[in-house]
Amino acid sequence: MMTPEKGSKVADILNALDRATLLGVIRYAQRRMNRDALILDLAQSRLRHLMSAPVVTDQDHEALLTVPEVAQALRVKAARAYELCRSKALPSVKVGQRQVRVRRRDLAAYLDSGVRGGGMGGNACRKAT
Repeated sequence: MMTPEKGSKVADILNALDRATLLGVIRYAQRRMNRDALILDLAQSRLRHLMSAPVVTDQDHEALLTVPEVAQALRVKAARAYELCRSKALPSVKVGQRQVRVRRRDLAAYLDSGVRGGGMGGNACRKAT
């Protein structure tokens, strides 16, 4: 923040400038103000975006994910995600004879638990109850 004594020094400097130099200083200050206003607008927009948490409903927690979607979320190969389901380390449901799905809430619980391993058993995935 500018103190009164600094303000008077700046005023003295500006009073000593000729017209052309003063116009150049004004142009520079206006460009800087425009740039700063743009940066401020962009930063505020980004902050609003970051602060607006997505609305999570119960329906979202019940959504069923495919095993490739689970693999992408875990950043593992699909074969590893299938193995986590087979070993029951990651709760899953069977849809029909062959299709396996994982509830979003079960994936979230798995991630929250911090467990990355899982048994290597050959058990089939848990059936829906």
